[in-house]
Parts: sequence; structure tokens; C-alpha cells
Amino acid sequence: MLYVGSGLRAIAPYRDVEPSLIDPLLPVQPGPASATGEGMGYWPTYADITPEHRAGFLQWLADGRKAPDAYIGYVFLFFYGLERRAFHDPANAADPNGLSSIVAEVERLRSLYSGNSSFAGYAAGFLNFCRFRSGDVGGNLRSGLFGWEVPADVRLRLGQFAAAKTPIPADLAFAWACNLPSAPRRTPATRCQGEFRELFAIRYERECAPGVVLKNKGPMLSLSYRPASPGFGGAIEQRVRDVCDVTKANEGAGERLAALADRCVEDLDAYSRWLGRNANADGQALAGVALLPRDLLQRHGAPALADLRQWLGEYVPHDRPLVTGASEVLARWQPGVGQRVTKGDATLLMALLEKMGFGMEPDVRFGGPSPSPAGQIALFRVDSDFSAPTAEYSGVTTLLRFAAAVAGADGVAEGEARFLSDHVSAVLGLGNPERRRLAAHAAWLLADPPGPAGLKKAAEALTPGQRADLGRFLVSVAGADGTVSRAEVQMLLKVFALLGLPGEAVYTQVHELGGSMPVARTGAADPVTVRPAGPADREFAIPGRPAANAVPAAAARGVQLDMARVQAQIAESARVSAVLAEIFRGEEDVRPPTPTPEVTSVAGLDAPHSLMIWRLRDVVSVGRAEWDALCVDLGILPDGAIDTLNEAAFDRVGDPLLTGDDPIHLDTNVYRSLLA
Repeated sequence: MLYVGSGLRAIAPYRDVEPSLIDPLLPVQPGPASATGEGMGYWPTYADITPEHRAGFLQWLADGRKAPDAYIGYVFLFFYGLERRAFHDPANAADPNGLSSIVAEVERLRSLYSGNSSFAGYAAGFLNFCRFRSGDVGGNLRSGLFGWEVPADVRLRLGQFAAAKTPIPADLAFAWACNLPSAPRRTPATRCQGEFRELFAIRYERECAPGVVLKNKGPMLSLSYRPASPGFGGAIEQRVRDVCDVTKANEGAGERLAALADRCVEDLDAYSRWLGRNANADGQALAGVALLPRDLLQRHGAPALADLRQWLGEYVPHDRPLVTGASEVLARWQPGVGQRVTKGDATLLMALLEKMGFGMEPDVRFGGPSPSPAGQIALFRVDSDFSAPTAEYSGVTTLLRFAAAVAGADGVAEGEARFLSDHVSAVLGLGNPERRRLAAHAAWLLADPPGPAGLKKAAEALTPGQRADLGRFLVSVAGADGTVSRAEVQMLLKVFALLGLPGEAVYTQVHELGGSMPVARTGAADPVTVRPAGPADREFAIPGRPAANAVPAAAARGVQLDMARVQAQIAESARVSAVLAEIFRGEEDVRPPTPTPEVTSVAGLDAPHSLMIWRLRDVVSVGRAEWDALCVDLGILPDGAIDTLNEAAFDRVGDPLLTGDDPIHLDTNVYRSLLA
């Protein structure tokens, strides 16, 4: 496939000799530049390159045209001759077998040297044009992505589908969208190209069903190829009969497809960042799969994801939460885990479950602790994503913590659990997703009630009036099963002490609900006045002292309550939730972030993140609380800031800037590279 000899003219009339012609009369001299091609011009010709470069070119040919580290100029010089053979020499252009051998050679070269974007683009255009000239217009699209104009084979197929008035398929829509000037050219589009194609196809078939039908308008399609060889002197034209170039007449459709592609890339951004931070990780690991869009979960993460999905589907009821050991889920999420998972991993787990149609309480995204293999969790089914909790939701969860502490003092009775469930259903301002999550939160709390010590912080946020309201509500919780046991009284006394309420109020409020027996307020040995002393007609023997551990039957049952009055008190519980909601709504009124001053951008970052870089100038490590405070001051999200800075570091240096959770460590070498 070589031109060898003297006197072969270039195709363009203003050029003298064919650039690829190997003239044996010209000197050849190996030297340092032979292998590297250093100093060789951009559009080389064999006649004009140095003897050293001729030696390097001939050596590459002699070695089979396959050296992976060959100078790309040598590949182009040989490619010039293939262009002439395919598009100018009549014998090759008219012979299908001759053309097919040339096509096969270019495909081989493309597989070896596609790392050079210039050669990859010319090779793709060459192959497409050869197919058109030979009449082969079927098969798969072969154009690359992210060119700045729609490739010839894409325009041809678009015109054919428009002429047939049939919807364009997903692969053609993808190729069109990704070769428009407005195509998304961010990192996820290339780092996750397989997932990008798959996600686009899924959403195209769903959002554009049955597919986009194009208007069959526009000029007759004229395909052109601009050869890499300077010997041609211009583009080669090829007209296609009965096919219009429909891209101009359907610009709106193309832009909508480009917008769809952009949304797909945006939704793959988190997964792309994870891959960048975990270059050696398996892309099917559940920690990474958790960051994929919901549409892709069916095809990724097997078999671990399939096992988790099957277990959840079999054991989580449709109408109520399932309380179970956290180890059941954690063993499928991170096999072999022996301790509490980190907050970051727990966040990924919650996101994965939500995409599969399930929720978990407690949820670290909304203030809950990370699950521990030895702890309990509540699983439930969801039908939509749960956004940030409302003030009403936060108020009720705080209320439930107090209520669970009291109800669990003597073991949670059915009536108490039912009361809390009814309370969740009665709270105003909550949607169904929040009610389902609250029901699961209540089930988890009742399975492992908190102690009074864990309620201190919440109690401190209440005003005296709010504490009194909460105290009355908690007495109602204790009496929701018809009795108030001694254990519940003891817990109420502890909680009332936390709330700064007098212990006497516990007994008063219990009896206000209609108690039929007194609650002992003093020691068990103290006498109880039945009636004042006075003359009697008869005398009775005083009974002997009961055994120390004897409990009267009525006392064992606890205080018997008037349930009508209990229900009336329960009806007021919504007001208590509203009070707590106001507390949380007030907490949302945090001070605004400090205005960001003008600052020199670092590594292409925006002003707040660039300013964060400058504030870390003398830092080696920073505690999590201090990091969060810095981010709040700049008006950026703490976890998102870590991802953003690390992504910039990966793009610039190839390593993360920040590592660790608490404290967060800064790599000083990466830091200096970012500022360079």
C-alpha cells in the first residue's frame, strides 16, 4: 500500500510531488530524531522531511506499522497514501475488493492510534466516506462523539429516517445530540461513556416515545470529506440522491436531544466523581452503584444489588415498617463489616435504598446516627424521594423521642404503640412520604427507646410554656394503654426533671386523667390515711405487715384511667407537635453567609471555593466542626465542598486534595500544584 518511485504528481495542481511518495534517491540517515519525530512539520511530505525523519518513517513501515509509541506524523504520512488510493486512483476507487483492503488497514491503524484525537477524527471521517462511496450506508454508526459538526453518516441516517417518516432510534439520537456545539463535554460524558449511552437510551425511549420524527426538509444531502493529505488541496464532495440534509430544518429537535444528554451527564456527575476518587475500585461496588441514577440500577451492581433487592422485597411489608437488626442490611451492603459504618457510607446506603423504593430509619441525612451491626433499624417502602425534612417533621420526631422514652419504661404496650401511630397520622402539614417515614421512625424508637440523658439537648430548646405542654402530652402517652405503671411514673419523673417541671405535676396530671387509686408518693412503708380517726362501733384487727416484695393487686396493674379523658388529652397532641415545629422553624433562620469578596480563581473554581483554597494556605488538617463552620461562613455545603475541591485536584494533579472525615487532612503537595 505504498507509492515508491519518482515523479508522481500531487492531485492539487499547485503542488509538485505526492506527499506520501517514497523516493529511493533521497538520503536516509538514522539519528536521535528518528524515533521521536522531533522537529517534523505538521503537514509532512516525504520529499521535504529530514534524512533522520525518513529513517524513522521507513523503520516504522518495516516493523509492520504497529509500534504503539510511534510518532503520529509517520502514521499520517502513510495515511496520505491511503487517501489517494481510495479517493483518487481509479483502479482502487472502482474495485470493491481494493477499497475494502484499504478500509481494513485504516480500521487497524485507528485501533492502534486512536489516542491521538486528530488521527482518530480523520480516520473516522475516512471510513464513513468510504462506506458512502461504496453504497454501504447500513450497520452501526461509526462516528466519534463530541465533534463540532454533525458527522456525515449521522446526517445521512437522519435524512433517511425523515424521508421514511419513521422515528429515529436511540443510538442515532445520541450520536446527533453528542456532536452538536451544545453537546455536554464534561468529564462524566467520557469517564462514564457506557453509562451515559445507556442512560440516554432509557430516557429517550421513555420521554420521546415512540421516538422523534423529523421534518423531511432541507437541501439535498452533499457529503464531503476533507483529506488529511495536503496533496488534495481541498475537500472531496459526494452527493446522495433522494436524501435531504434535515439537520437545519430540525434544529429545535436536536437542541432538545442535546438538553436530554446534558441532564444525563449531570445525573452521572456524582458517580463520575466517585470513580475519579476510587480509580482502582470495582465500578459495580454498591458504594459506587448507589450514586448511579435510578434508571441504571436494574443493570448494575449484580449480584450484590440483586441479593439486597430480593431480601428487601421478600421481608419488608407494603403496609407497615419492618424492625430488624441492622446487620441484615449491612452484611449485604458491605460484606464483613464489623463496626458502625461511616457517615459518608451510610449516606450512600440511604440513597441506594431510596432508589430501590425503600427507606431506613434512622437516616443520617436527617440527623439520625449511622447504623451499627449490633443495632436496630426500621425499613419501609417509599414511592418517591424524601427531600429535606420540614419543621413539622422535625418537631414530631423530637416529640416521638420523648414519648418513646416514657412508653418504653415498662415495655411498649400495644395501646401506647397505637397511640403514637395515631399521633403521626394526625399531624397537620405532613405529606404521605413524611408520614411513612415518621411511622418507621416511631417503630425504631419503640424497639430501642432512648434514655432520658439523650433528651437533654432537646429539652433545653423549649420555653417554660412549651415544656409544660410537652409534659402533659407525655403523661397521655404513658396512659394510652389504660394504665400508668410505676416504671412509667419513674421515667416521667426523670423527664419532668429534665424539663424543669415539678415532680408533683406527674401525680397531679395522672389523677386528672381519672385515676381510681392513689400513686404512692412516699416510701412503701409509710401509712396511708384511709379516713380520719374517730369512735367506732366495732373494732378490727390490724393486718400484719406485708412481705417486703409484696405489691397490691391494684398497684401491680398501675393507675386505672378514664380513657375518655385520655382520648381528649390525646386530641390536643397536635398542638404540642406544632409548638415543637415552631422551634425547628426558628432554627432554620440561620445567619446568612458572609458576602464573598473578589478573589483570584484557583483551578477554575468559583469564588467561594477559590476563597476556601486560600483560607487553607497554612492548614495541614482541620476538625470537622471547624470545616463545617468555614463552609457555612462561605455559603457552601460542607460535603459538597470536599467533592468540588477534590474534583478540581483530580483534574489538575490526579490526586485528591482532602482526605479523612474528622479531622480532614490536606495534601500540601497537591495544594501547591493547584496554586501553581
